[in-house]
Amino acid sequence: MIKRRPAESRGLTQTDWLESRHSFSFGGYYDPDYSSFGTLRVINDDHVAAGAGFPTHPHRDMEILTYVLAGAVAHEDSMGNRKTVAAGHLQTMSAGCGITHSEFNPLDDQSTRFIQIWITPREKGLTPSYAEWQPDTRKAISRLALMASADGRDGSVIIHQDADVYLFRPDTDVITFNPNSSRQQWLQVMTGSISLNNQAFHEGDGVAIQNESALRLSGNSESSALFFDMEI
Repeated sequence: MIKRRPAESRGLTQTDWLESRHSFSFGGYYDPDYSSFGTLRVINDDHVAAGAGFPTHPHRDMEILTYVLAGAVAHEDSMGNRKTVAAGHLQTMSAGCGITHSEFNPLDDQSTRFIQIWITPREKGLTPSYAEWQPDTRKAISRLALMASADGRDGSVIIHQDADVYLFRPDTDVITFNPNSSRQQWLQVMTGSISLNNQAFHEGDGVAIQNESALRLSGNSESSALFFDMEI
């Protein structure tokens, strides 16, 4: 089963400094058909104006991942972290038993775009933690790069759930992914267009995938996507 979640049907939060598209129910937006997908709880596509952002606010019992597509994100939290996350990098934060943090666009001349992901952890009350993933420039760039996982393999950062989060940066070749029958997948197109099993999906589209024996992914150098592989 391959089911498209159309970009244009997502929820929208819009203010004078923020445009946020919601693939799943979030804040004042509720969609009973898209409240979550397995342990994947939130995918927000955020555009933040120069110098603006989210002031200090709390979280708990959630794995929060932020992939920066353009610009940068300035992050501060109650664990003492003060970081600026660059485009092409992933930030992960396990909120655990409770944290506060803020997120701002530190640039005064351009907007920032990032994808924020929430994944439900396998247990509550964990000790909060923070980590970052960035491409290893010493190695050839993988077209399907594992950024986050439960075991930290292949240089990925650890999250507290059996979910693998990949960055897909295609070229003209086709990548084949063979899912385990006990798992399901979600594809979120960030830029350009992606072909999945000969079906075309475009920027902002999400794709729920279940019971597929083989996935054939392709695109071009202008395309990028997040790919999630998780337990059913």
